[in-house]
Amino acid sequence: MAAPEVHERRWSVLAVLAAFLVGGFAVDSPAPANVGQAIDSLQPACDGADYDRRDTDRDGIGDACDPDRDGDGMDDVDEEGAGTDSHDPDTDNDTIMDGADNCPRVVNADQADADGDGRGDACDAGPARRATWVWHCPGNVEDCMPAAEEVVAFAVDKGLGEVFVNFPPLHPQPPEWYKAVVDGASPHGIKVYALSGRNVWIDRPADAVAWFDQVAGVADASGIAFAGLHLDIEPWARDDWTGHENAIALTYLGILENLTSRAHARGWTVEADIPFWLDQKPEIRGGLLHEEIMRTVDMVTVASFRDTAALITDFAENEITAGDRLGKPVRVAVSVKPHEFEYVTFFDDGEAVMERNLRWVDEDHARSLRYAGVGINPYDFYKGMQP
Repeated sequence: MAAPEVHERRWSVLAVLAAFLVGGFAVDSPAPANVGQAIDSLQPACDGADYDRRDTDRDGIGDACDPDRDGDGMDDVDEEGAGTDSHDPDTDNDTIMDGADNCPRVVNADQADADGDGRGDACDAGPARRATWVWHCPGNVEDCMPAAEEVVAFAVDKGLGEVFVNFPPLHPQPPEWYKAVVDGASPHGIKVYALSGRNVWIDRPADAVAWFDQVAGVADASGIAFAGLHLDIEPWARDDWTGHENAIALTYLGILENLTSRAHARGWTVEADIPFWLDQKPEIRGGLLHEEIMRTVDMVTVASFRDTAALITDFAENEITAGDRLGKPVRVAVSVKPHEFEYVTFFDDGEAVMERNLRWVDEDHARSLRYAGVGINPYDFYKGMQP
């Protein structure tokens, strides 16, 4: 509701306009003394055409140019990402202003934080895991990788739980590189997965089996204790996907089933990357494709590539719900790689902004039994992020 003085100013202007329309004064007659004052009072408080001069927090800065409209100590941009109300200084009505509240969307006036991690116990998601994809060196050189010691040190420093290391069929790293990563990460509880995926496997499923045999052979010969396979096959990116979704999807599922069966025989687990929109289509085997993938592999990662917690959470919500129902863990992935659309990546936002948003994502999914944390893709840009 506007302040009383604003209503008075509106009425004074309306009165002047009414007088003019009914001939109350001529065009060349001097205007009443309060006309200039009334019109001046309706000018923007700042650039942004805030004509009613709303000032929610009454700090003297109009809402149109106030970065914290409700004066709760949390920037409006951050409030949008966190899903709090930028017009309400205490979104959860627990008497703690949003900017100071360690759980701003759940009532917790006591602000209890048993583990001292900055998130209140009422919404603490616990030790949400982080992961990353080590694809290659900058420049897309497939047979080039960072030093194994560098990868391990970074993973330990960031508290990662999983590292997915590229194992391309044509140019894998020397076996000693994979062994150094696995042996260095293992004492820290970090699991290492062999990573690959080729859309051409849809046309040649035998190539997928050949890749599996290659990974297994190297692992056996060199004593490399991979935790499993991480598959980034993207049949929906093929030129022939549209119009052939069902046939391609069935072939894709067959590949997943074959690799998962072989992996389980070795005690390995299998995780597959999927896009966030896969919950919309297509229907396959009487259900949606993302759920069929979940039923086939041990775990999925949802590429929820956006740069605010609210959108990341919203885009992955259906998959998280399905994971809880099917008993399958679901990881959420974000990108830190440059992109023409800045809202797709955290590249320009910096690591501090990203981590703040990912903590909110953890909070959003705290009640999910199958939420498996966030993956940050790819390693090389993650390592080089600005603070």
